[in-house]
Amino acid sequence: MNKLIILFFFLTTLFSCQSQSRNEGKKVFEKELSNEIIDEIEINSPINDFESLSEHYYHKNYFEIFGNSGFMILYHLDEKITTIINAKMRNYEKLNNDLLLFEESSRIYRYQNSDIKLPEISESFEELKSNTSVKDKEVEIIHIKKGTLKNVFKNNEIRTNNETKFSTGIFILKDQKKIIFWVLLYS
Repeated sequence: MNKLIILFFFLTTLFSCQSQSRNEGKKVFEKELSNEIIDEIEINSPINDFESLSEHYYHKNYFEIFGNSGFMILYHLDEKITTIINAKMRNYEKLNNDLLLFEESSRIYRYQNSDIKLPEISESFEELKSNTSVKDKEVEIIHIKKGTLKNVFKNNEIRTNNETKFSTGIFILKDQKKIIFWVLLYS
C-alpha cells in the first residue's frame, strides 16, 4: 500500500513538473517582449485557443547572438484547425518552397526577392519525422504577416534604432498531420 502511495505522489509530481516547464519558456519569453509585439502575436495567430503538442522559444539572448528570435508552436492538424485555416486562407499568402534561400549562420530562410524571413523547422520537435525542413515538398508554407515594430524587447539596449522586423506564418505538414504556428523577430 505504501508503495502505491509513493508511486502516486511520484507520478503526480512528474506530470505537474512537465506542465510547468512547458509553460515556463512562454512566460519567460513574454516577459522579455513589449506589449506591442504581444498584441501582434495575438492578432495574427489563427489558432490561439487550441492545445499545443510542443513549443519552442528563442529568447532575447538568441536575438543578441544570431540576430533573430521568436517561437514555434506545434499542433495536431485536426478537422477544427483545418476549417479555421481554410476560412482564413484568402487573407494569407502561400509561399513557394523553391524560392527559399537558407541563411546558414542564422538558421533562417529568406524568401527570394522579398524581405520576408522565416525560421527553419526545429529539430527539437520529437513529434516530427527527423530532418523535416521547410524546403520539403510536403510542407505547405503560409505567410500571415510581416512588418516592423519599435521596441520589441523590454529594456532594449542591443539596437540603436530600436526597430525590429517580424514575420508570422504557419507550416502545414499534411503527411504528418501537424501544423506549426511561428513568429520570427529579426534585424
